[in-house]
Amino acid sequence: MAQMVLPPWNEVPELLDPAQSFIKLEQVAAQLGSVLEATELDVATAESCTGGLIAGMITAISGSSSWFDCGFVTYNNGAKCDLLEVRPRVLERYGAVSEFTAREMAWGALRGSEAQLSVAVTGIAGPTGGSSHKPVGTVCMALACRAPDCVMVKTYHFSGDRGAVRAQTVYEALRGLMLLAPCIERDEYGDALELPEGEIYPAMVAAGYHPEPVDIGPRDSDAD
Repeated sequence: MAQMVLPPWNEVPELLDPAQSFIKLEQVAAQLGSVLEATELDVATAESCTGGLIAGMITAISGSSSWFDCGFVTYNNGAKCDLLEVRPRVLERYGAVSEFTAREMAWGALRGSEAQLSVAVTGIAGPTGGSSHKPVGTVCMALACRAPDCVMVKTYHFSGDRGAVRAQTVYEALRGLMLLAPCIERDEYGDALELPEGEIYPAMVAAGYHPEPVDIGPRDSDAD
């Protein structure tokens, strides 16, 4: 299936306008639903700073039970550990807002569901909680596949107020899933073809994702 390429968040001014952002996000969620239905894949979400908005937008589309499995809203660190099996030492070393935590959240969403794909987000939506190392608008995102076994991470620096940061995060989560789903190739028996160890799909590399998390700064406030 050909990939449906959407512009990045900073080329979508509607995301800064509360009156327009919901309409835009609903359009993208409908496009994602078509992609997931065509590829016969379903999704689980693990959300911190968006508080369930990604799952809510996906399920705003009629028929989404065909491509959405479940969502986890893990706003505090205890919930991340209890529900998604994020290791406490990862939180202690890197903080909740880190690519390392996002990666573990994405894996945890797959372990706790029957989905083939997952997306996880953890960040600082503001207006409080930012620092010089991790300013307001910093959001770490991870996308994971059950088969082939891989995870991709990226850190964003969104702009605007709390609502805009959350809308931009939802947009990039939907966009990332739309990029990822068509990448998964299958053999004649319908099984996903494996990737070389330590590699991710070229389309995801082009979008700025990488296979290993990067330390984006000292552990700071865990505020979302």
